[in-house]
Amino acid sequence: MTETPLDLVGIGAGPFNLALAALLEGEPGLKARFFERSAAFEWHPGMLLPGAKLQTACLKDLVTAVAPTSPHSFLAYLVAHGRFYQHLAAEFESIDRREFADYLRWVAERVPSVAFGHPVREVTATAEGFRVHLDDTSVSTRQLCVATGRSPIIPEWMQALPRERAYHNAEYLLRELPADVRRIAVVGGGQSSAEVVLDLLARTHTELAEIAWLSSRANFAPLDDTPFTNELFTPAWVEAFHGLPETKRARLLASHHLAGDGISPQTLRELYQTLYRRRYFDAQGACASLLPGREVFAAECLGRRLRLFAHNRLTGTYHHEEVDAVILCTGYRSVLPACLAHVAEHIARDSFGQPQVDAHFRARWTGPGDGRLYLQNLSEHSHGIAEPQLSLMAWRAGVIANAVLGIQRFPTAAWPELVHWGDLVRGDRRLRATSRSNG
Repeated sequence: MTETPLDLVGIGAGPFNLALAALLEGEPGLKARFFERSAAFEWHPGMLLPGAKLQTACLKDLVTAVAPTSPHSFLAYLVAHGRFYQHLAAEFESIDRREFADYLRWVAERVPSVAFGHPVREVTATAEGFRVHLDDTSVSTRQLCVATGRSPIIPEWMQALPRERAYHNAEYLLRELPADVRRIAVVGGGQSSAEVVLDLLARTHTELAEIAWLSSRANFAPLDDTPFTNELFTPAWVEAFHGLPETKRARLLASHHLAGDGISPQTLRELYQTLYRRRYFDAQGACASLLPGREVFAAECLGRRLRLFAHNRLTGTYHHEEVDAVILCTGYRSVLPACLAHVAEHIARDSFGQPQVDAHFRARWTGPGDGRLYLQNLSEHSHGIAEPQLSLMAWRAGVIANAVLGIQRFPTAAWPELVHWGDLVRGDRRLRATSRSNG
């Protein structure tokens, strides 16, 4: 491993930094390395369920949006694996998540700047940039891009339960349920919870008899995947959103929740049809109790049984559910990795305590030196609902790549809009909204 100063170091090699590495591969004179703690590429291995579909179009891959002729596109992957025509003939509405994970692994193994099995232990600031400390060596770099993924959200009440019977869905396929589980609770109301419930309903060979699906949401609501909502996943919207005041951005994010965290309509349809068949025709397999509007606020362990205490938001009443196991589908949150502990105080924060991130995804740095620190998947508060999603990862990687290179290598300017989010400009006149609305 070289000690030569690098132009860029990436911490983490999940999809987001992998997109950046793929775009920068072969760039003349650029010295970049991406360090990943895992021994090999992994993308949500605990949730690669049979039949689970991607909620994002396959053309929104690592590179296509800004480098359509790249050898690292999803189409190039299909051609390389000899299934281009069969993939088209299959007429998938959305592709299998396992196939997209295999595509990501394929790219990761082809990009030489990515080093697996090399956890970054610590980052320190220097006059020239940063010093990145690994297990066996350290490297210096002028620029750093952090993309270490999100951490599972574990509510405080979960701490009272034994880990062998209560865990986050990130570990769903990596664990075996205890053999004596007859009643299980699934807590959460997004896509992952629906997929877990479907998978549990399919387990006819186990002793599982009932699934209690609790969600704090008022209903099991669909992902808003309509055309105008999808405009929120475009560079034009990110540009408009980034220019808004902090408080307005926070309100908008809350209102966009189902644009990024609803259940796919096809999943809801499959789930409802499964429940219909199970109730009226199928004698085998577990049944399900659907409990929306229930907020779990406490739990206790009763030997091998678990008791969850919930508040019914519709009626205002309280009740408890006794189960043998709990699968928690409460999502993820973005956090700065522990290796940045020594430099975190030099990252400027906004009034909500979030990192201040400019339009090029660069954190505002208040520390020593003139190093540049880029953050991926850590700026939903400043760049909008698309930030933790796959939809704009190629575009964002292109924005960062252009900033790293100091030239406009990739086309990242906001394309002509169908929806005009900001003020309209006609010649030298700016048309501003007045108190009179035209609807």
